[in-house]
Amino acid sequence: LFFTFPLGKASDGGTREDDEQVQEMFVQIMLNLYREEQGLEELLSAVELQSLIIATASLWDQCNLSWKAPTGRVLRTISKAQTKTAIMYLQAADCIKIAIQNLFKLADTLPTSDMCEAVSIILCFVKDSYPISSALLLEFEN
Repeated sequence: LFFTFPLGKASDGGTREDDEQVQEMFVQIMLNLYREEQGLEELLSAVELQSLIIATASLWDQCNLSWKAPTGRVLRTISKAQTKTAIMYLQAADCIKIAIQNLFKLADTLPTSDMCEAVSIILCFVKDSYPISSALLLEFEN
């Protein structure tokens, strides 16, 4: 949905207030859902989490800047709610590994602020998973 529903442009070049309100409601729903273990487990049944994590380490947000900050908020919420199942999913899908590889490839292309944001999100997943399992830390180190 982040990619499907970009904010529309108002006649003055800004975004429409209605679109911003819908976006904020949508993000709040996602934040509330993914704070709960059941919501996170539902997310794991598809590839959206893998896509979002890997997308943070790519140029996707350059064409849809309006979703950049909300995506970071959602991913940080998911990171804090990690379960053993979520960690096993992230490890099996090589999310951390692929994201880091993408960052290395784009190191000269991505603006420094975007690089820092992507690294910060990846490190949140590594840090928040550590009390449950050291698997993502080991993947990050290797």
